[in-house]
Amino acid sequence: MILKNKFHLFNSFFPFLLMSMLLSACQKHYYIKNVNTNGYRCTREYIGDTVSNNYEEKISVYYPSGELNRQYTIINHLKEHDETFYYSNGILGGEANYLHNKLEGIRKVYYQSGQLAKEAMYSNNKINGLYWQYYLDGKLSNYGFFKDSTPIYYLAFDTTGKKIIDMIRPYLQYDRTIHLGDKFNLKVICPILKGFTNITELNIAIVPTNIIITDSLKDYSLYSKIINKKWTYQLYNHKSDIAVNDYTGPLINISLNKQGNGSYEFTPTNAGQYQFVGVSTSFNSAESSIDTAFTQSHFKINFTVIK
Repeated sequence: MILKNKFHLFNSFFPFLLMSMLLSACQKHYYIKNVNTNGYRCTREYIGDTVSNNYEEKISVYYPSGELNRQYTIINHLKEHDETFYYSNGILGGEANYLHNKLEGIRKVYYQSGQLAKEAMYSNNKINGLYWQYYLDGKLSNYGFFKDSTPIYYLAFDTTGKKIIDMIRPYLQYDRTIHLGDKFNLKVICPILKGFTNITELNIAIVPTNIIITDSLKDYSLYSKIINKKWTYQLYNHKSDIAVNDYTGPLINISLNKQGNGSYEFTPTNAGQYQFVGVSTSFNSAESSIDTAFTQSHFKINFTVIK
């Protein structure tokens, strides 16, 4: 009688148990796979329904010696959420956050001693916001604000804390493509910051993109000079060791107001692909403790004029 009751109890409980097991298997399916590459071991933990491809991959990579190297998550074949990196001695080497396989949020890098080395704010896989870099002893090395990984303002210090670089770079807003005959409006935004060498004037050349301008001794360099009280530029070909007079012309001169803003408007007369090239700047260093060592005007920005 007791045995019969136990059997009846099992029969009544078994369907519920089986259904729970099936639901659990569909919702959380764990599977571990080890892959060895160059002595490193990679462990993949699949969480979710692998049949319908609705799952996450928790990935851990280990050094050949067995210590944890890094951990991150893959969802729908894209890196998501937190990633951590460790040195072989177990010290945290870096941490970052990903959104759809791109860096998003704060990223930190550490020395093997554990001291913070770099910290930056990312958006869409580029540095957008503040950036810090430190020496091994913890003293500040670099500090700045970036827009799409381009420094807008930037400071650098030597190991004694003395400022050695002081830079503010203008940020340009414009349409990359315009129609022939339309007005092209180039806006310049340059922050005015106390203690920095602030730009008061920009000189910009418009050059066809087939002219490759570099800072090294190859291809072309661009030089500026004043003729008849007006800024002009001239391209110099290092390969032929001659000046390219065909590309000599006036410079765009943009003065910045007290808020650091300026603009230039013109109507292109020829279709083609062009580039704005920063040539020179004037700046007010009254509030700066040093002479700017970094050339603030160097930039190349492409735009297209179509018919």
